Amino acid sequence: MEQIKAEPKFCDLCVRSCPLNAIECSLGEHFLENQGNIDEHLLRLMRSCGHVLYKLGDGKGGQQRILFVLLNRDKITQRDLLDIIDIKSASLSEVLRKIEEKGNIKRLRNETDKRNVDIMLTEQGKMIALQKKERYDESVRQMFSCLTNEEKDQLLPILEKLRGHWHQIRAEIGVKH
Repeated sequence: MEQIKAEPKFCDLCVRSCPLNAIECSLGEHFLENQGNIDEHLLRLMRSCGHVLYKLGDGKGGQQRILFVLLNRDKITQRDLLDIIDIKSASLSEVLRKIEEKGNIKRLRNETDKRNVDIMLTEQGKMIALQKKERYDESVRQMFSCLTNEEKDQLLPILEKLRGHWHQIRAEIGVKH
């Protein structure tokens, strides 16, 4: 059975979503020029999904991700957290400073190795992390609720294949983060 591909009626490259017969920006002109290119269309859709994930995930999610990691541990060294979060050391220090200023974490010298710093949630931080986790879990459920389990099973290996290929490309050209 051949699927009929619906032609888009709106440009999806910016927040305006202009009708295709009334494009108002250079992004829309680019959309029209590349409308028949499936790779361009896939890239546009992936970018759009990335934008939605960014917004639904509370921005970059650095603070939220750290709170979630700490929620599952009594304490963790800053070095171990750095490995899990996979960001630059200076960036992690800055995010931790902001979380600490809000009163959500404590940083203490590690008892066994004074060169390391242990990070733990405060009681307030635990409450905040639990609230954020609840909202996050609900967002995840909502984001994929339009797909059947069969569709999710089909999508997963495709996304894993793409991610692996893109990581390979990044490694080949020397991009680290």
